[in-house]
Amino acid sequence: MKEKDNKKINYNDLNNVIGLGGKILKIIYVLIIILIVYAATIIGKEWGIIKFLLNLLKALTPLFIGLVMAWLLDPVVMWLEKKKIKRLWGSAILYGLILVIIGLSITSFIPIIMDQINELIKAIPGIFDEVGVWFNNLFNGLKSNEYVNFETTKADIILSIQNIAKSLTTTLPDKVLNMINSMFSAFGTFTLGLLMGFYLLYDYDKVKAKINSMIPKKYKEEYTELTTDINTSLFGFVKGMVFSSGIVFICAAIVLSIIGLKAPLLFALIAAILNVIPYIGPYLGIIPAAIVGFTQSSAIGLLVIIVMGIIQLIEGNIINPLIMSKTMKLSPTTILVSMLIFGYLFGMLGVLIAAPLAAALKVIYLFVLKKYKIKKGIFNE
Repeated sequence: MKEKDNKKINYNDLNNVIGLGGKILKIIYVLIIILIVYAATIIGKEWGIIKFLLNLLKALTPLFIGLVMAWLLDPVVMWLEKKKIKRLWGSAILYGLILVIIGLSITSFIPIIMDQINELIKAIPGIFDEVGVWFNNLFNGLKSNEYVNFETTKADIILSIQNIAKSLTTTLPDKVLNMINSMFSAFGTFTLGLLMGFYLLYDYDKVKAKINSMIPKKYKEEYTELTTDINTSLFGFVKGMVFSSGIVFICAAIVLSIIGLKAPLLFALIAAILNVIPYIGPYLGIIPAAIVGFTQSSAIGLLVIIVMGIIQLIEGNIINPLIMSKTMKLSPTTILVSMLIFGYLFGMLGVLIAAPLAAALKVIYLFVLKKYKIKKGIFNE
């Protein structure tokens, strides 16, 4: 009997081994994808393909802006059409509202931001002085020994801070001018994108019908199903992120103003923009506000970290999971790997678009897998 008992299979151990094997296979799968993308990137750079694609994307930026605007506003125009408002007038009403919002932002919100930026620029020398004093006080409490010379380390750090401050002060006017030029260029691109978006929005149904007519009849049902799934996933993501970033901006602006941080609206805006980057973006948004806070006082710096941390914990653990799970159904690993890949290929733009692109690719993959299984008779619809 004992020999038979010893020969019995331990199914718990077997399941654990299978589970571990599955996890290892997933890791290997991710590593293989990274290696393939890396190899493709090297080849693309050597052949100039990536440079060509980046230049093409830059040239087509107004068209992409127009397409995104038309895609986002089409549901609203369709709703207005149901209310017996013609598409032309519905598009005009929406664009009128957008222009009013932009106009109000330019005349009220942006001047406040610019004033706060100027205030921050004037405070930069004082900020670096405060940082130098903080490091000086920190190292004064440390005693050098035969292994570490804290006096030399302190002198090197303070010298580095002074050099950074001097370099920043010297190059700041040029950087401000470059930033203003970039803003005007971006505004021109955005304006052109808005104009293209209006025409695309007005003809959105015609454009969709034209594309649909180009699809072979036997694939039309699959095409409609796939595009609907992608549209649902991406639209849910955009709505969720706008809502999430809006909450972060409002909460951050209120608490940073109450704390007494310099340029609270500016840092709230930075936090809201960085919030678009999944997982790491929200916490990156705390860093600049905390640095400026510590230069004002240790209490303000700590308060900034605490209150911004609480905001990001609520956003990251309640709001963001709802967005990711309900709209994209992506694991954190998939999103982070996507950010690394697209960030490496396209820089900051790649980091921003990594999550929605990964979601779209996953929808396509699952759709193809589903059709393959149906074709092979693995399961029936």
